[in-house]
Amino acid sequence: MSKEDLLSLLNHSRENNIQSGITGMLIYNEQLFMQVLEGSKETIKSLYENKIKKDTRHTLVSLYLFEPIEAREFEDWSMAFHDLRDYDLKQVEGYSTFLQTGFTQESIYKNLSVAKELLVLFRDYDTSKKFA
Repeated sequence: MSKEDLLSLLNHSRENNIQSGITGMLIYNEQLFMQVLEGSKETIKSLYENKIKKDTRHTLVSLYLFEPIEAREFEDWSMAFHDLRDYDLKQVEGYSTFLQTGFTQESIYKNLSVAKELLVLFRDYDTSKKFA
């Protein structure tokens, strides 16, 4: 996806999420997205079943975790976003074997706890840092 396509998708998602009371984060790298959505069980389930799975732009959509949470991890964002193509990931503090082995559906599924840590890492990452 081009930067313009990603920005359009992100803006549309943010508008819809604000209306639905959803927060979360979206990470993109070379045609693969990893996303966390937070909100009411009914709202998230409806969004996933009626929009995400049915969107013809999506292929190989997989739901890895659907669980209750005590508190939102991304409460300040209608949809935080990181395009991993913009980073020299080896210089990001907390760079993990998850990223070294490849950002693939298989690596996400096999390393769910690490995938969650990755999302939180980028939630807290200082995006003003410049990479060599």
